[in-house]
Amino acid sequence: MDLTQTLRDKSALSAAALLRARELGVCVRCCLRFADVDDPDVYACSEDKLVAAVEEFAQESDVQGFEALEVSGCICCVGVLNSSFHEHVLADVQRLAAEKHYDAKTFALSIKLPSVVLLREYALLQFLRSDVENFPRKVPFDMKDGLKSLIAPSISAMLHDAECANGSEFAVLVDIKHDESANEVRQIPAIKKQLEGTRKRSRGPPPVFDGFGAVSRALATLSAMPETVKSPPERLATTPQAVITFERDSVYMQGRYLKFQRGLSQTPWVLDGERLGESSVEECIGDIALPFFQGSSYKFHTAGREDVDVRMLGNGRPFILEILDAKKAYLDQAEYDQIQEAVNAANKGSVEIVDAKSSTKDYFAGLQAGADSKKKTYCCVVWSEGVLTPESIAKIDAIQDLTIQQQTPIRVLHRRTQMTRPKVIHAAKCEVLNKHYMLLRLATSAGTYVKEFVHGDRGRTNPNVASILGCDADIIQLDVESLVDAQ
Repeated sequence: MDLTQTLRDKSALSAAALLRARELGVCVRCCLRFADVDDPDVYACSEDKLVAAVEEFAQESDVQGFEALEVSGCICCVGVLNSSFHEHVLADVQRLAAEKHYDAKTFALSIKLPSVVLLREYALLQFLRSDVENFPRKVPFDMKDGLKSLIAPSISAMLHDAECANGSEFAVLVDIKHDESANEVRQIPAIKKQLEGTRKRSRGPPPVFDGFGAVSRALATLSAMPETVKSPPERLATTPQAVITFERDSVYMQGRYLKFQRGLSQTPWVLDGERLGESSVEECIGDIALPFFQGSSYKFHTAGREDVDVRMLGNGRPFILEILDAKKAYLDQAEYDQIQEAVNAANKGSVEIVDAKSSTKDYFAGLQAGADSKKKTYCCVVWSEGVLTPESIAKIDAIQDLTIQQQTPIRVLHRRTQMTRPKVIHAAKCEVLNKHYMLLRLATSAGTYVKEFVHGDRGRTNPNVASILGCDADIIQLDVESLVDAQ
C-alpha cells in the first residue's frame, strides 16, 4: 500500500495542519483520523510507516519542521492507538488464548474506551478548528474502529484463524482505563452537577454518571467550551492499561431423561441450609457432561418437574443442560452419544437420558413455555377407605375432560402463590387390585397436582377421587408415564 498516495488522495488536512496536530502531541493515527482517512488497512500499518508517509507528504508540500515525534501518550486518544499499547493488549490476549484453549470459530471484538477520550477529542477539535484554517468539521474516523484494525488480525491468528464478526457467541473484551486523566470528565458541568448530587445519597452504590454514554450525552449539550476544560488538552505522562477477558455465550445440550429411582430429586435438595439426598437428576447428568465441554459450571432446565418420590417413565422429560464458559463448544453427534452412554452407564437403575444432542437458544426459550401446554399421563396406586365396587369404579372410568379447581396445595404453599387454578382431567381408567387398592391411570393437563386430585387436599381440590368415591382415598405410588407430544 502506498500510504503517501493515500494521503494525497484522501487527506482532508493540509500538511501544515498535520504538523500543527503533531506539535500539540497528537499521535499519527489520530492525525489520520482528523484527516478523514477511513481505510482500516491504513490504521493497521506500523507507526514507522505511517510517520514516514506523513513526513513525505509534508515534504512534498514544502512544510518544514515535521519530525517523527514520539507521541506515546497522545493528548487525544491517551495512547490507545499507540503501537506499544496495542502490543501489550495482544500479549495479554496471547497469554489468555494459550491458557484457556477456546475452540472459537468466530469472535466479536468488544472495546470499552475510557470516557475521557471523548472529552479530549472534543476539546482538541474545538482548538484546532479555531487555530487551523479550514480544519475539517466532519466527525473523525471512529477510535474503536482504528484500534480494531490494529489488533483484530493478530487476535484472529491467536484464535486459530477465527473470523472477527459482529454477533459472535464468543467475545474478546478489551476494557481500557487511563487513571491519570480519568477525573477530567468531571469538569464537564453536567457531569459535575450529577456527581455532586450523588453525594447526598446514603444508600446503595452510586450511579455511574461519568461513563462513556453519559459523557457523550453531556458533550452533546454543550454550547461553548467550559472554562474548566483545557483546550487543547495537556500532554500525559502515562499510558493506558487494559484488562482482557474472554466471554462465551452458553452452550446448550438437549435431551430427555427418565428417572427410575424414587427418592431422587430433580435438582439438589437443600432444606434450611442442609443437603438432603446424596444426588439428583441434575447432578447425574451435569457432572458427567460438563467435562466434555470443558466448561466452568452448568445449569439444568426442564419442562416441569416431578416430586422426589415420583418416577419419570415413558418417553422421558425434556431437559436442557446449559454449559457456562465452555472451552469446547462444537461437539459433534458422536460426542453427544458418548455423553449419553457415560451418563447411562454411571446411573444404571436410577437415571437414563435419550436423544442427547446439541441445542439452541430458541429451544431453550420455548422449553418451559411448552411445558404448560402438554398433556401428561400418570399411573398411580390408590388406596380407598371404602370397598371398591363396580359402581364406584364406573364413576372414575366415566371421567372425560373433567375440569377441577385446585387451590395451591398445602405442601407447596411455602414456595408458590396461593391461588385457585383450573385443571383438566382428560381421562381416567381404573384397574382393581383388591377391595381397597386400585391402579389408576390418568391423562391430565400440565401442572395438575395428581396427589391432591386423589385425596382432595382437605377440600382444596374439587372434585377429587375421594369425593367421587364417597370415602377417604390416598395415593401410595405415582409414576409419570409420558408427556404427550413432548419435545
